[in-house]
Amino acid sequence: MEPNKEPKKRKTMVEIYREYNLVIAFFYEIFFVVLGLILLGVLLDQYLKTKVLFTITFTLFGIYSSVSNLYKRMTKKEDKNVSKK
Repeated sequence: MEPNKEPKKRKTMVEIYREYNLVIAFFYEIFFVVLGLILLGVLLDQYLKTKVLFTITFTLFGIYSSVSNLYKRMTKKEDKNVSKK
């Protein structure tokens, strides 16, 4: 019985690492994408002499795109898990 438990334990550790990697990738993406779009919005606002129009617009777009990518990755991962079973 012992040999059967070992591969199952490793499989769960691999799944945990994949989920951890997904979360870390999401936070990196949301940080750098939103930060880059905020900087772009600030530069455009200064150049075009608008108050905060582009900053707010690009910030919302960055948040939406990061969450949308996370959702796509999660549904893609769920589809793989369903097809394996």
